[in-house]
Parts: sequence; C-alpha cells; structure tokens
Amino acid sequence: MIFEKDHREIAWVEGAAILVAVFVVSFVSAYNDNAKERQFIKLNSYNDAQNNVNVLRDGACQIINFDNIKVGDLVEVKVGMSIP
Repeated sequence: MIFEKDHREIAWVEGAAILVAVFVVSFVSAYNDNAKERQFIKLNSYNDAQNNVNVLRDGACQIINFDNIKVGDLVEVKVGMSIP
C-alpha cells in the first residue's frame, strides 16, 4: 500500500497496533493454557488419591493405592470398580 505524503508520519501506528494485538492474544492464550494445565494436574492428583483398593497381602487385609499393588496381592473386586 502506498501512503500519501500526509499519512506517512502515522503509518507505523497500524503495524504497531497489529504487533500489540498479537502480543495480547498470545499472552492471554498462554495464561489460559497454564491455568488449565494446573487445574488438570490438580484434578488428576485428586483422582489418583481416590483410587484405593482392599488387598490381601502377607495374610493381612490392607487398603492401598492402585499404584502400590504388587505381584501376589489379592485384590477385592467390587461392583463398578475399574480393575487395576
């Protein structure tokens, strides 16, 4: 686009406005993504803490998390539970 002589002094404003708009949109998107990621991690840690099962280990009944199940543990299966 060719600017007339009287518009050349303010031609930089259009480019600067586009640059500022891109910066603002990028910053807001990054902030939202970060907030969603933190919320997702918090929710996953809560769900992992709720995944407890009754197991028979060494002749004693214990309540442990899914992640701590070992070979040889007998897991009590209940209706509606996801099997580890």
